[in-house]
Amino acid sequence: TVHYVSPSVWAWREGRVKSIRAAVDRVLCLLPFEAEFYRKHQVEAVFVGPPLADEIPMRADRQAARARLSIGDGPLVALLPGSRQGEVARLGPILAETVAWLRVRRPNLKFVVPAASAELRLILEDCLARAQVAEAVQLVDGQARDAMAAADAVLCASGTATLEATLLKRPMTVVYRLAAFTWFLVATLGWVKVRHVALPNLLASQPFVPEFLQHEARADQIGPAVLAALDSPAEDGDWYDACVTIHRGLQRNASVTAAATVLQLIEGSA
Repeated sequence: TVHYVSPSVWAWREGRVKSIRAAVDRVLCLLPFEAEFYRKHQVEAVFVGPPLADEIPMRADRQAARARLSIGDGPLVALLPGSRQGEVARLGPILAETVAWLRVRRPNLKFVVPAASAELRLILEDCLARAQVAEAVQLVDGQARDAMAAADAVLCASGTATLEATLLKRPMTVVYRLAAFTWFLVATLGWVKVRHVALPNLLASQPFVPEFLQHEARADQIGPAVLAALDSPAEDGDWYDACVTIHRGLQRNASVTAAATVLQLIEGSA
């Protein structure tokens, strides 16, 4: 039995690793520290890397992405509120309020928001209308990677989008809010075992992406971080070097490596 793509047991509810150890012969991990975590818990694990690191070029073509989205020149921020209804309902109003905050200070800013589904698009349309910023935001169906590649800065929910933005070498600001009761459990029961939630901060030698979680996820906190990202050098500086280092470290020819690992396991048990 092979488990491909590890659950985040290294981050929260670590006790789940016992069930994984009992259920699988091998875990194929997308991230290097996951394999290290499993080995400490006597679980056979192999770091195969994320396919995204092989798919995304080292230098993404911003202009080509803008052409595909029919977005012209000018500073652009991509907003990615997540792909689940609950997180979009919690983060959508915050991102819309941040758009309003930013427009006061940078009226020429453009925004693009990829909606993962028709249902989520309706939620986002309502959030943007309530914040009175709908006319400043281009909603697109899917096309999240193009939205990030086209952007000068990314404001996104914690999750896979943070890894994708890292591989695209786009400055980002990360936000997240849990449901109030879930946050209470996390805060009081010590379920979370990591200091940071954004994947680039977990992969880098030191944190370099700003995170705003729970009560800190407010427009007046997030907005200045987005402006700082917009004003950072396009392809220069420590953050860009950190993204390149992460990208190179994750390139493992993931699909071939995963398949070879499975074949090796089958042949060894034959």
